[in-house]
Amino acid sequence: MIGYEKAGGFAGIQRSISIDRHGRARAASAAATAAFQLTAAEFGLLRRRLGNVSTWAPSTDGCDVADHFTYTLRYRGHRAVRCHTVPRDWEPAVTQLDQIIDRHLTTTRSTAHD
Repeated sequence: MIGYEKAGGFAGIQRSISIDRHGRARAASAAATAAFQLTAAEFGLLRRRLGNVSTWAPSTDGCDVADHFTYTLRYRGHRAVRCHTVPRDWEPAVTQLDQIIDRHLTTTRSTAHD
């Protein structure tokens, strides 16, 4: 199971995604939710990127920054929370997860109003 959450900031956003071992995903924000299947290529790339994460120790660095974002990442029994910025080894996976959320929640919002 893969899990990712990004919360906080000036606007108080909350976005999340959970993905099961078959690539079935559910993304959510305050405005929308979407259930979908990742492609095999997309899922494989994400697993490789998550496999390169070695920074699993939680840290409170940056939590004292006003309007910071809090990031939570879960993968293969690991769970870590970071504030304000993510470790360098998280960046490829977090960028991909944010792009997946954006793509599917934008599609959900645009089709919901058509």
